Amino acid sequence: MGILNWFSRKKKASGVGTPDKPSGAASQDHGPLTDALKTAGYTVRQRPASQEAMVDSIVQAMRARQTSISEGTFETGEKNPQRILCSDNACPCTDAQPLVIGRTAYMYISQAVVDFRKDCRTLLERDMMLERAAKTMGMSALLVDGGVANPFYLCETGAKLRGLDLSAALADAKMVAETGFAPLRTTPRAKQ
Repeated sequence: MGILNWFSRKKKASGVGTPDKPSGAASQDHGPLTDALKTAGYTVRQRPASQEAMVDSIVQAMRARQTSISEGTFETGEKNPQRILCSDNACPCTDAQPLVIGRTAYMYISQAVVDFRKDCRTLLERDMMLERAAKTMGMSALLVDGGVANPFYLCETGAKLRGLDLSAALADAKMVAETGFAPLRTTPRAKQ
């Protein structure tokens, strides 16, 4: 469980697995895990209120799992993002310019993300895994760093600094934005 940790690093912007603006305060109507995930900027699905909504939610999760397994992907929950900024804390960019899918938005999928998400292909499975880990450790909630549970968007500067294959990182960002799923493999490195 070494990859699980309390979420405590600064975030620059919205992106897959990163926050828009951490709220810092837990709400009254959600559990601790939901509050922690929302604070960290993760897309969190609300528990269905009716039995019909519950069945629909289960069907959607099963479809997401089937898609993930058949296509070698995992669900990110970031389909059609409203605004994308570089979310790489190692990137020196400071302009906070929105990234454009297919032109300036790149995706970084680390080995840690692949290792974590191979056992939890859907968002529901991810949430359940975190809940179990929290209970095992005697905590009310656990979060994993954005570069562990989900990939993140970054600008060209960040992609070059990480030595990524720019065309693959660009295509991955487009895939995530259009489908909400990312390939279950690391972002390829640039050829030297």
